[in-house]
Amino acid sequence: MWCCCPIATFNNHIFMNMRNILTFILLISFFVSCTVKHTNPFKGETLNVDLNTQNSIRFDDLFSKIEIIPLETHDSCCLIMNIDKISLCNEQLYVFDQIRPSLFVFDQKGQFVKQISRMGNGPGEYQAISDVAIEDNNIALLSPFGSVLFYDVKGKFVEQKALPVKPNYYSLSHMENGNWVFWSCVEKEEAGISVVESDSMKLVYDTWYNDRMLDMGLMKPFYQYNKTSYFGSAYQNIIYKVGTDSLEVAYQWNFGNKNIDKNKLLAYSLIENGNERNNRILDDLENGILPFSMENHNQNKQYYYVALKKGVGISRPWINVFYRKVDGKTFVFDKIDEGIKVCPIVFTDEYLISVLSFDDIDMYKKILSNEEFSKLNQKKEDENPCLVKLYFK
Repeated sequence: MWCCCPIATFNNHIFMNMRNILTFILLISFFVSCTVKHTNPFKGETLNVDLNTQNSIRFDDLFSKIEIIPLETHDSCCLIMNIDKISLCNEQLYVFDQIRPSLFVFDQKGQFVKQISRMGNGPGEYQAISDVAIEDNNIALLSPFGSVLFYDVKGKFVEQKALPVKPNYYSLSHMENGNWVFWSCVEKEEAGISVVESDSMKLVYDTWYNDRMLDMGLMKPFYQYNKTSYFGSAYQNIIYKVGTDSLEVAYQWNFGNKNIDKNKLLAYSLIENGNERNNRILDDLENGILPFSMENHNQNKQYYYVALKKGVGISRPWINVFYRKVDGKTFVFDKIDEGIKVCPIVFTDEYLISVLSFDDIDMYKKILSNEEFSKLNQKKEDENPCLVKLYFK
């Protein structure tokens, strides 16, 4: 005789309800983790870009002139291994090499001035540096272990300040009110962005709860424009302004049917094992399931800019997206028609600066004067790199 057990049925019903509730919580937590509190309703622009057809772009569509800045290879300094960032101060170029880690200083023509490098354990020394900022004639070097070392522009150590306790610190930006904003690559239960008071380094507020594997797609997520700090990530289209008490939506990219699928991001967040989650993201990038990662967000008085990188690895394609503010016209390209790659590492109202690839030197013969091209012909592959300065029209 069949008999229904009310206790078993009741327990099974509870289990099913609990599973549905947990799934719902996971879904909600993901969408909450990818959002932040806004002090103001969205007032920014939506930047509509068609990525299905890339434009044919000539040099003079965007730029008026070009200059070559060969960085001098000097006996008194190490060779630059990799340029992570370039800052401008007092008509000098401060070139940050995170691998060394060192700050190399050159004049506007590329002549070597000095190298700021203080590896060690003593006062004013460091084991590693993850980012650098130069403000008000002071150099701020960010230690990933939770402190900022301050120097004057001559490289003299001033002081070291401890930051609020975090597992790591990877990027910083100076705010108009004098405070600092930092980004840490942390689990989504912990805030990734910390705004601290400039003198005490005490926390003003923190925010941005997101999957760290997704955040690792862009390790330098800040940029500055008109003394305002902006924050962008690798896989989400919204760019935020760092406000005094919260993040505020500034503008958002819309790539139509090429937008990154939010459901795909949700699926990554539900993979509990971090290594498995990271491998899935990399595999999807390599296979085109994730169409791109967004890097190098920026803007000036004429353009909004983002670089889209497809696939994985150092040599993966770099797609430039320039969105003209005055009329919404877009320029989407990997190279200009003359064969020149454009990979901005400095972005100002007047010009951008790229690092020249040694393999691309011959391409520049088409657009350089004989005098400028001769600077490239004299360079050797085992010397410090050349910079390319492209002036906007």
